Amino acid sequence: MTFTVESKSSVSATGTWPYSMDCAYSCSYQKGTVRQGDTATLWLSGLNNILVDNIDVYVRSNKSSGAGTFNVWGDGKTLASISGTFKEWTGEYDNTSFHPITVFSGEKVPVNELSVSLIGLTNSLHIEKFVIQYDQVSAKTVTLMNGTQVYATKTEEASGEGIWLPSLTNQGNWHFEGWSEREFWTLTTPPEIHAPGNKFYPSEDVTLWAVYRYDPGQETEYVTDLQSGVYMYVNSQNEIALTGVPVDGIMDFAPINQQDENQYYTIDFVAPDTAYITHTLSGIPVGYTASMTMIDKPSPWLVYHNGEETIFYTKNKGKTYVLWLAATEDYVEFYSGLMPATLGHSPMRLIQPASAKEESYSCHPEQQSIEMVPENEDKQYIIPLGIYQLIIRNGQKYLRL
Repeated sequence: MTFTVESKSSVSATGTWPYSMDCAYSCSYQKGTVRQGDTATLWLSGLNNILVDNIDVYVRSNKSSGAGTFNVWGDGKTLASISGTFKEWTGEYDNTSFHPITVFSGEKVPVNELSVSLIGLTNSLHIEKFVIQYDQVSAKTVTLMNGTQVYATKTEEASGEGIWLPSLTNQGNWHFEGWSEREFWTLTTPPEIHAPGNKFYPSEDVTLWAVYRYDPGQETEYVTDLQSGVYMYVNSQNEIALTGVPVDGIMDFAPINQQDENQYYTIDFVAPDTAYITHTLSGIPVGYTASMTMIDKPSPWLVYHNGEETIFYTKNKGKTYVLWLAATEDYVEFYSGLMPATLGHSPMRLIQPASAKEESYSCHPEQQSIEMVPENEDKQYIIPLGIYQLIIRNGQKYLRL
């Protein structure tokens, strides 16, 4: 690889370099000229562990002076450092021709990041180009495992080009997340993964395991038996839920989300037809004023309940005002708060929030289910645990390899 200085902040590259390489150059004075106290540096990254064999920097001096220090770093470590005058390096000063100064040579060193710098000690040295000789490491192979089966084996077309990671289909309630560099059976915290659809750049032959996240989903069941507890108040037709606390006389709404705690309300049924409503997350009560606007003060709500239908309402001057979530037919305008209405058939419902569940991740979703097997007229449960099986039979536990 040859990097020729074009300006104080750029070089042009010729030769062959790793596919993933990035390059940068900077000189504190101008182009490649380094006076006393000036610095010029070439930075390379994404080299994919090339084996550096030799580095030459082509330099000329002033007519009778020029000295400096060359430093070479690889992956944050000093690989070489030389100081001296141009005359000591080449035998004489020369302000017309560029001469190669070998700043690194010898044992081949694998590097992913490399920098070469010149610090001026005496006016002046002038850099023409950097020439780096190296050996390319061999292309790497990635084995992709899906459970206990080899899904695919992919080899880079050329070293450093990487391989594209595929996406896999879900397995029932186990949703594919990505690829892990380590195999595991069950984790309750998100593992480090490589996302599908991206390139993976291996530094050696490696195996990746498909990672799945368990998501049982959430079935919506409307409450038919009223008891004090935490609920969500929803419009089943428009699929929106009451959310938040009273502000400026009205409430807010949002699409039904059984994991959203802002949609949770503690409902205390002090009688079959009377309840108090409190926003669970904030502890702020949900009530109403004499002018039939919403307020953050406790108020007794009347309850209309018929099968799945549940409506909270109040009466004022002979009229019925319902705590309502409504939308126009085109779903452009919504309203959430008290409005006059008659009791009867409506889409208002109570549902229970999603039960808190612990996240579960696995490279082996095929071994995570519980199997129930009849044996000698009794029932036994077989639970896979890695390479073992936990068997529960008649209350007794056994471990089978």
